[in-house]
Parts: sequence; structure tokens; C-alpha cells
Amino acid sequence: MKKLKFLFWLLFISFFGLLVWQNLGFFSAKNSLQINLGVYQRTTPELANGVIIAGFVGIGIFIMLLLYFSSRYTAYKANKIIRELKNDIEDRTSAIASLKRELETLKQGGSMEQEALEESQDSESQIEAAEAQAAQSS
Repeated sequence: MKKLKFLFWLLFISFFGLLVWQNLGFFSAKNSLQINLGVYQRTTPELANGVIIAGFVGIGIFIMLLLYFSSRYTAYKANKIIRELKNDIEDRTSAIASLKRELETLKQGGSMEQEALEESQDSESQIEAAEAQAAQSS
């Protein structure tokens, strides 16, 4: 793919060079640009057509790069926000998981305490029943 891309650019540049070479008279002819707004008039000094065209192409490339890098900056900021939000999600998910584990241990601990309480109540009732039986038999 890299060779194909290199070949494409080489072909493009060679056609552009051929266009300039065959029209060298046009590109070397001198003209000046004029702007007339009624109140404001301005004329540039005489420049070769090639320089004028290269200037406009350069301005177009500058505007294109400006728009490209501003969109890349916007995408960079959006990706940074997405990364921060994903980290928040991971933090909160781990916090939720730890809280669930803690809740389960408390439920199990609470059920163990409840079972221990029930066993102590059962043993107390057994002792009371044995005392009551001993009191009846005496």
C-alpha cells in the first residue's frame, strides 16, 4: 500500500510539473490584482501569475490545516473527557463491588449473630425448662 501511495504522489507531482512546464508562458506573465470597493481601492504590484496562484494555494492550505488542527483539538478534548469518564465508571464500579461485598459480609455476620442469639435464647429456655422440671420433681 505504501508503494502504491508513493506511486500515486509521484504521478500527481509529475502531472503538475508537466502542466506548469507546458504553460510556462502563462505562469511567468506578470499581472496585478485590483480591488475596488467604491470607497476603498487597492492595487498590488505586478507579480507573475505563478506567484499569485501559489499564494492563493498557500492560503487555501493554511486555512485547511487550521480547520484540520482545530477539529483534531476538539477530538482530543472529547477523547480526554471520555477517558476521564471511563476512569470514573471504573472507580465507581469497584466501589459498588466493594460495598456489595461488605453488605454480604454484614448480612452473613448479621445472620450469624442472629443464629447465635437464637441459640443463646434456646439454651436459656432449655435451662429454664430444666430448672422448672427440677422444681416440679422436688
